[in-house]
Amino acid sequence: MTTLPPAMHHRAPVLLHKTQVAEMLHISERTLEKLVQSNRFPRPVRLGKAVFWDEPVVLNWLDSQLIPQRAWQPTGQRRAAANRP
Repeated sequence: MTTLPPAMHHRAPVLLHKTQVAEMLHISERTLEKLVQSNRFPRPVRLGKAVFWDEPVVLNWLDSQLIPQRAWQPTGQRRAAANRP
């Protein structure tokens, strides 16, 4: 039997069940299914009758959804209000 070099040893992936993903995103399982069906969320891996997502995939998707919010800058409304007498 051959063994893998230390650099090739991997940890087991953290797999999240549909319920866990829905809870993490604060959405219903049905909404999660609709996001997958509309290709707006990564497809799960099916193991038997259950479906799972790799945790880093879910976190990367969530991070990509937050880009517009993180880039938000206040509009000129605040500056205009500050200039009023």
